[in-house]
Amino acid sequence: MKRNMKRVLLIPAAFFMMMTIGALSPVKANAAATKVEIDSKNFPNQSFREALKAYDTDGDGYLVVSDVKNLDLADKGISDLRGIGNFTELTELICSDNSLTTLDLRKNTALTELYCDSNSITSLNLTKNTGLVTLSASSNQLSSIDLSKNTKLTTLALNGNQFSSVDLSKNTALNSLDVSENKLTALNLTKNRKLKSLDCFGNKLKNLDLTKNKKVKELVCDSNRISKLTVNKCKYLKYLDCSGNKLSSLDVRKNTRLLVLNCSSNTIKTLNLKKNKKLNQLNCSSNKITTLDLSKTQFSVENLKDTVTVDSLVAITWKDKSVTVPADYEGKNVKVDGVTYKITKAGKTVSYEKPASKKTENVTIPATIKIHNLKYRATAISAEAFSENDKISNLTIGKCMRKIETRAFYGCKNLKRVTFQGSKVKTIEEEAFASTKKNLLVKAPKASLDTYKDMMELAGAVVK
Repeated sequence: MKRNMKRVLLIPAAFFMMMTIGALSPVKANAAATKVEIDSKNFPNQSFREALKAYDTDGDGYLVVSDVKNLDLADKGISDLRGIGNFTELTELICSDNSLTTLDLRKNTALTELYCDSNSITSLNLTKNTGLVTLSASSNQLSSIDLSKNTKLTTLALNGNQFSSVDLSKNTALNSLDVSENKLTALNLTKNRKLKSLDCFGNKLKNLDLTKNKKVKELVCDSNRISKLTVNKCKYLKYLDCSGNKLSSLDVRKNTRLLVLNCSSNTIKTLNLKKNKKLNQLNCSSNKITTLDLSKTQFSVENLKDTVTVDSLVAITWKDKSVTVPADYEGKNVKVDGVTYKITKAGKTVSYEKPASKKTENVTIPATIKIHNLKYRATAISAEAFSENDKISNLTIGKCMRKIETRAFYGCKNLKRVTFQGSKVKTIEEEAFASTKKNLLVKAPKASLDTYKDMMELAGAVVK
C-alpha cells in the first residue's frame, strides 16, 4: 500500500514539472524576442522615430529591445526622447547636438556611457544609472546634478554649464574631469585620488589644492582667480596651464616630468626651472619675471623662438652660462632711470630715445646701461630725441656712441657745449644739430676733434 501511494504521488509531481516547463518556455522566448513598434505612441517625437528607423534592419517597423545596445542619435534635430525607456538593455547613448531640454533615463539602468552634449538640458536625474562609467553633458543649462549614486564614473565632462558648485566626493574612480567654463568658486577633489586629467578653465576659483591628486598628468586651470596653486605632490604632471590667474609665485620644482608650462598673465616674480629638465614648451610672458635660468632645461638659443615665450628684456641664462634676451624683442622700448631706450640688438645694444625730463640742462648719454643685470652699449641717439628742447645746455656723449640720427638735437637753442668721450662716432645725420646755439663748443679726443667738428657742421651746427 505504501509503495502504491508513493507511485501515485510521483505521477502528479512529474506531471506538474512538465506543465511548468511547458508554460515557462514560451514566456522566455517572447522575452528574448520582445519588440517595440516605431510609432507615435511609443516615440512621440518624429525626429526620434526617423533616427530609430536606421536601426530597423528588416524594415518591419519594429525594434528588438534586446538588440538595442548602442544608439547614436547625435545631430538629428530631436527635441524629445520620450520612449527611450523602452530600451532597457541600452548601454551607450549618444544624443549630442540636439535641442533636448529634458532627458529621462530612469529605466535605462544598464547604461554605462552617456553623451548628451550641446543641448539645452536643465536637469538630469542619473540616480538609477549606477553602472555609468562615462558621462559627457557639456554645453547645456545644468546648474546642479546628483552624482552620488554614480560611483563607477571614470570620465566626467560638465563643461559649459551653470554650476556654481559640484559634489564629487562619491566619485572616487574618476580618471578624467572637465568642469571648465562654469561658475565654480571652489573645487574639492580630495576624494578623487585616481584623477589623471583635470580641466577647470574659465571659472571663479581662488585656490586649487591638488595635494591628494598625486596621479594628475594634465592640469588646465587658466582664466580663474587663483592666487594659490598647489601641485608639488603631482609628480606625474606633464602639462600645466595656469595662465590668466592671480599667482604671485609658482612652485614646480617637484614636477620633474613637466613638458609644457604656460603660466603667462600672472604676477609671478621668479620661476625656478632647475629641476624641470624635460620641459620643452614654456610661456611665462606678462609676469614680473626679469631673469630666467634655463641652464638645466632642453631649451637652446636656436629653438628659443618656437619653444619659449617671455616678456621683452627678460635675461635668460643658458647651459653654457651665457646670458641673452630673445632676438624677437629687438625694437622694444625700455626705461632705465626714467630714460627711454630702444633695444637695437638683443642683449647687445640700445639707442637713446627720450630723456627722463625735458627740463634737464646737463645731459649725459652713458656708454653702457644695465637692463636686468645685462650690459647694453648705447650706440645711437634716435631721430628727434631732443628736438626743440630749449633747456639742455651741456651734452656729454658716451664712448660707445656710433651714430646720431637726423634732427636729434634740432632747435636746442641753448645747447652750448658737446663733449664726445670716445672716437667711435661714424655718422651724424642731416640737421642733427641744426638751429642750435652759435659758436657751439665741441670737445673730443684729440685725434677725432676735427673730424667731429666737420661732421657737426654738415649736420647744421655752427662750431667754434
